[in-house]
Amino acid sequence: MAQKLHLTVEIPDEYVLITKVEYEELQKLAAKGNSWESLAWFKQETGIKHPDTLKTMILYPYRSELEKFVKYPEKKGSPWRFHKGATLDWLENNFERIARGK
Repeated sequence: MAQKLHLTVEIPDEYVLITKVEYEELQKLAAKGNSWESLAWFKQETGIKHPDTLKTMILYPYRSELEKFVKYPEKKGSPWRFHKGATLDWLENNFERIARGK
C-alpha cells in the first residue's frame, strides 16, 4: 500500500515558483535578446565553422530575406552584424529550407 505525505513548504516573497515549461520559455527569450552579434556568433549558432560555407549556404542565397536584420559588410574587411533575436527566429523558421539547400 502506497503511503502519502502531505507537507507545506513556505516560499519567501522574493522567489517565484513557475513550471519548467515557463522557465524554458523565459530562458529562450533571454537568449534571443535584441543585441547585435558578429560572424563568429553566427558560426557558433549554425555549427558551420568556415565563413565561406556560411556565405554560400545561407548568407548569399537568402540575402533578400536576411538584409532586414543582417548588416552585410560594405567592403572587404568590414564586419558582419546580426540582430540576435531576428536571426535566431529566422534560422528556426527556415531550418528545413536551409538543410535542403533551397
